[in-house]
Amino acid sequence: MTRALEEMSKEELVRELEKQQTAARRSAARRAEPNLERLLHELEVHQVELEMQNRELREAHGRLEEAMIRYADLYDFAPVGYCTLDAAGTIREINLTGAALLGAPRLELEGRPFASAARLRESGPLHAHLRRCTQEKTRVTTELRLPRGKRGGRCVVQLVTDPVFGNHGEATTFRTMLVDISELKALQGQLELLSHAGEALASSLAYTTMLDIVVRLAVPAVADLCIVDVLGEEGELERHAVVFADADKQKVQSDRLKSSPPASGRQTPQAQVMATGEPMMRSAPLDARGEPMADEGRMGRSVHSWMVVPLIAHGRTLGVLTLAAIAPDRRYTASDLRLARDLATRAGLAMDNARLYAAAHAAIAARDAILAAVSHDLRNPLGGIVMRVQHLIEELSEIPPEAIRNTLMRIGGSAEQMNRLIDDLVDAVNIDAGKLSLDKSPQQVTPLVREALDAAREQGAHKSLRVDIDWHPDAPLEIDCDRIRIQQVFANLLGNAVKFTPDEGTIVLVVEHGERELVFSVVDSGPGIAPADLPHVFERFFQGRKTGRTGMGLGLSIAKAIVEGHGGRIWVESQVGVGSTFVFTLPLPDRGCA
Repeated sequence: MTRALEEMSKEELVRELEKQQTAARRSAARRAEPNLERLLHELEVHQVELEMQNRELREAHGRLEEAMIRYADLYDFAPVGYCTLDAAGTIREINLTGAALLGAPRLELEGRPFASAARLRESGPLHAHLRRCTQEKTRVTTELRLPRGKRGGRCVVQLVTDPVFGNHGEATTFRTMLVDISELKALQGQLELLSHAGEALASSLAYTTMLDIVVRLAVPAVADLCIVDVLGEEGELERHAVVFADADKQKVQSDRLKSSPPASGRQTPQAQVMATGEPMMRSAPLDARGEPMADEGRMGRSVHSWMVVPLIAHGRTLGVLTLAAIAPDRRYTASDLRLARDLATRAGLAMDNARLYAAAHAAIAARDAILAAVSHDLRNPLGGIVMRVQHLIEELSEIPPEAIRNTLMRIGGSAEQMNRLIDDLVDAVNIDAGKLSLDKSPQQVTPLVREALDAAREQGAHKSLRVDIDWHPDAPLEIDCDRIRIQQVFANLLGNAVKFTPDEGTIVLVVEHGERELVFSVVDSGPGIAPADLPHVFERFFQGRKTGRTGMGLGLSIAKAIVEGHGGRIWVESQVGVGSTFVFTLPLPDRGCA
């Protein structure tokens, strides 16, 4: 052989072997050939065969090493932790994922008891797990809570262990998987919380109860501190609830925080969330008003992170929910924010349902009130009509013509009163539907005022009332308005003044020039309106409790709608025992008035 076998490729070795085998067969066929030559040929054949076997062994060893490397990588970087424990629970072997889960280098963990390496508060659950695995001789699964090391907090780990038995049937080692199921358990807890929230929020339709349920759900499951701010009638955030998980903090700080709503006009997180409808999350503390703090002392230096989420229903933001983390091992994540938003969404819908339920009850109460008022206010004039008509029928031949005329006039007055009540009802319905009609045109102020005063003087004649006018010399003489509707406002305000002013009292209609508006004031010397009633005077169906006011309570609410429909304002000032002043304004036309 001219080349060394080690230098040949596998294919060349095969050809060389075939060549030598052929030569050996030829040599064997020629028996005359000396034994030495034949032995040399056989030796060369064996040498080639040996080199081929060595080559195959080296290739197999290489493949084995590659497989071992792949296995080591799969073992070390598997998505779950793997470790081998001996019968005493000592770690004999652990992969990198398992070491990372326990929060220590692998070399520091091997040879240490698992309970110590995992910093278990109690080793009993682990030993019970291994005993069960030994006794049942099958795979056993147990959940343990482990510290997260430098990250803080605790994680939930599932131990899945298979026993390995020796020749005498004893468990010698335990092959264990360490599966971090913290996220799974957290998700399970979140789903349970949201399910419970749905049931709890559906259990009541009282608005304040809804808010109490929200904070009780949030603390301590989602937050160590929960604050609820709700949008008030004046457009300002009103603080409804403050709840701490810590009972001591609840006693000391809750009242102070509840009395410190977010500052008006400040760009607080709550104000920003109200404006944008988008949640906020930070790892910085908030102060008592819900603002990021430079001085953390007002809420406590232990507040670590917070979330502010909107309470939204049907596209309308009803308020905001502030959640704060105080415990050292709690830091909010995107998952927590999703949970908070889901909880806030359910709470917002429940709050809106409670509001709609209250509105429905109010509508039912209003319906009952209007039915009672209509039946009462229509029954009196209708009864008078029936009585007088029956009297005319029975005594027509004996009643003088003048008496018949007076009776018919009273019947007509009663019918007109009934017609006004019906008109008020129609107006109230149109106002609710946003269909109050106004036919504006330039109108002279003097005829409007004179007509209103004449009607008031006629109404008050039987009480000897003095009805005067105080016309300021600079008052404009012309405005743009719906004449019929403004006469309706005058009739209501002056009619009420006539009704509630005692005999021989005084009523004055004041007309003056305001800033780009004409101001009308009806001043009476009546009994006045109680301070508690003043905020409700223009509410529908409202009737004063101490002034003897009667009727359906629609007139002032309709007057308010008419004035505001013209772009004006209306209000009342009153003092019990002195009298009342009802004021309304109408904007002046752009062309100006003399």
